[in-house]
Amino acid sequence: MRLSAILSVILCLSFITATPSLSRPALSPTCQNLLDRMERTLREAAHSPLQGAWAGSNGRDSLVIIFSGNVCAMGMNNEELYGFWSSRGNSLKITLERNKSLNFSYTLHGDTLTLNNDIVLTRQSRGNRAPIPGFGDASQQGGRSMSASGEPQGPLDGTWECHTQQGKARFVFQGPRYTFFLNGRKIEGGTFSFKRGKIIYSITEGIGIGRRGEHFAKSSGDELIITSQNGTSMRFVRQ
Repeated sequence: MRLSAILSVILCLSFITATPSLSRPALSPTCQNLLDRMERTLREAAHSPLQGAWAGSNGRDSLVIIFSGNVCAMGMNNEELYGFWSSRGNSLKITLERNKSLNFSYTLHGDTLTLNNDIVLTRQSRGNRAPIPGFGDASQQGGRSMSASGEPQGPLDGTWECHTQQGKARFVFQGPRYTFFLNGRKIEGGTFSFKRGKIIYSITEGIGIGRRGEHFAKSSGDELIITSQNGTSMRFVRQ
């Protein structure tokens, strides 16, 4: 799902909430079951012992995998791919961009992860490496990005929040990058530019990876109004 679709859903729900004459429609049993399964999968992924960065080889190929939330990044030799992952029992499924899907059996002993009894990976400590934006990086989670002079680096730099029926929506803009959260969960991240009243974005991680789009936006002081293509708006306040 691309950012425009996510915002459109939230915007529409916000509009419905603000109209007393309309009531929230009940979910069908099929939709409710799907929602429950998806939430359960996300919770299981967030608490999985596989979370973190792993690196190693099978003697021929070098492999790096990062599990963060329910998204992942995989690098083999010189190729980099991003996508989603899930595990059940000792089975690991990784669904990557370009319609590439990988299935592994795995064993985990402390900081050693073995895939298909062939690829041995070791958990990597963060050490002096820069944190992954949006995943445990305090500068991405909140606050305003400041230059050496103490002033914001750009008109959107910092954290912007909006309360919706679905919960707290939050954008973090920092330099040319953005991150979007819903109820504290990272939905997606990417690059953006803000020109002539438009936010033009490209999704590089999370839901909708590889997609591009644009929204109308108006920034005035500590208020940011983002308007979707269908004309509905969300009002964000700088934190």
